[in-house]
Amino acid sequence: TKEDIIKLTSELQDLKNKVLQTQANVVLANDLLQQTQGQVQQQQQILGLIQEQVKDLEKQKQQLQQVVSQLQQAAQQASSAQQDLIAGIGEVIHAAAPAAPAAPENNDNNDDNAAS
Repeated sequence: TKEDIIKLTSELQDLKNKVLQTQANVVLANDLLQQTQGQVQQQQQILGLIQEQVKDLEKQKQQLQQVVSQLQQAAQQASSAQQDLIAGIGEVIHAAAPAAPAAPENNDNNDDNAAS
C-alpha cells in the first residue's frame, strides 16, 4: 500500500542518516586513533630520552663514588702522614733536648721533722 511505501521510505531515509552518522563517527574515531598513536610515539621517545638520562646519571653516580673512595683513601693517608710527622717531631725534640737534671724532690716530711 501507499502508506507502507511511505513508511518504508521514511525508515530507509532514517537508516541512510544513521549510516552517514556512523561513517562520520568512524572518521572521527580514526582521527582520534591517529592522534593517540602519535602521542604514544612521542611518549616512547620521551621514555627513551629519560632512560638515557638515567643511564648517564648512574654512570655519574659510579664516578662520584670512585672519587669519594679516592678522597677517603687520601684523607686516611694524610692522617697517617700527620701522625708520623707528629711522632717524628716528638723524637727530634726529645733527641735535641739536653738531659735535664733530676729536679730535687720537695720532701715536706723532712722539713717538718727538722722543725720539731
